[in-house]
Amino acid sequence: MNIQLPPRSRRGAFSLVELVVAITVMAILLLMVFSMVDQTQETWAQASSRTSQFKEARVSFEAMTRRIRQSTLNTYWDYRFNSRNQPEAYIRQSELHFVCGPMDDIAGVQASAYPTHGIFFQAPLGFSENREYENFTEMMNAWGYFIEFGDNREDMPPFLQSRVEPRSRYRLMEFRRPAEELEIYEEAEVRRNTRRTDDNKWFATHIAGLEAPTRVLAENIVALVISPRTSEHENDVAPTDIAPTFGYDSRQGLGETGFAAAINARFLHLLPPLIQITMVAIDERSAAQLDRTATAPNFIPAGVFARASNIDQDIRTVESHLQDLGVNYRVFTATIPMRAAKWTKTR
Repeated sequence: MNIQLPPRSRRGAFSLVELVVAITVMAILLLMVFSMVDQTQETWAQASSRTSQFKEARVSFEAMTRRIRQSTLNTYWDYRFNSRNQPEAYIRQSELHFVCGPMDDIAGVQASAYPTHGIFFQAPLGFSENREYENFTEMMNAWGYFIEFGDNREDMPPFLQSRVEPRSRYRLMEFRRPAEELEIYEEAEVRRNTRRTDDNKWFATHIAGLEAPTRVLAENIVALVISPRTSEHENDVAPTDIAPTFGYDSRQGLGETGFAAAINARFLHLLPPLIQITMVAIDERSAAQLDRTATAPNFIPAGVFARASNIDQDIRTVESHLQDLGVNYRVFTATIPMRAAKWTKTR
């Protein structure tokens, strides 16, 4: 008996058109996947760069504000003597000094290399390079902060200086002189009675050069703005009136007489009660893209930070300018009370 089996079902092969369509769809999917991976990697790299850079900036900002808060003048009251060595008044006195303002004004340096502001003061920070003094934690130091533009050649090991291309950046610098080199008391008698043109030499002559007592706190800090202030509505004047153009000098008015002395007596040998500190940082990726020559890039528009009352508008102007440049940035701002201010509310 013959048994007939059903015929096998035949399967047709893929046509050329179907193969082309399948390959095309697969290529599109792979392209989309690769594009997403590339964008994710780029986003991660940018976020990592910003996080790393701004972490350094944030830590430096906190350290700076903490030390500025410790500023002191050790103000005391004593007689002022006339030309016949007779006491004629009982006034505040101090040999120490607090000064802040535009760097070209207070330090006599070029604004292109030292942009925006600086602040210099004395504080009991206990820094010494002599190991025999390491247990004296309250010794007085000369201290300060400012922005400097330059390359990193000096920070390289000697064998790399001729082999590696230097990198030019804006940097937040910390000025610090050890207690054993504090020279301000050496001229105490002169400083007690007279304000001179070289009053700022205790820091101005030491902020540059190979042997300068400075160190880098953070890179890519493009602006530092120091605004001394009083509390709100003090004597019906604006908080910024004590430093309308940002400059503040605790020796202002020393040796003056008449109306000028009366006006400046409110500031003489006193710290401002409050200081608003604003710092603008950019990330390394943005700095590297704009690093073409040793010439300082123009991150801060001309004309800003001229009046303390306009500081909020000026910050917005800077932010708009950085956005136009395609720069990733962050603005740090804090208003700190000065511990040793002892501010008087009398006009």
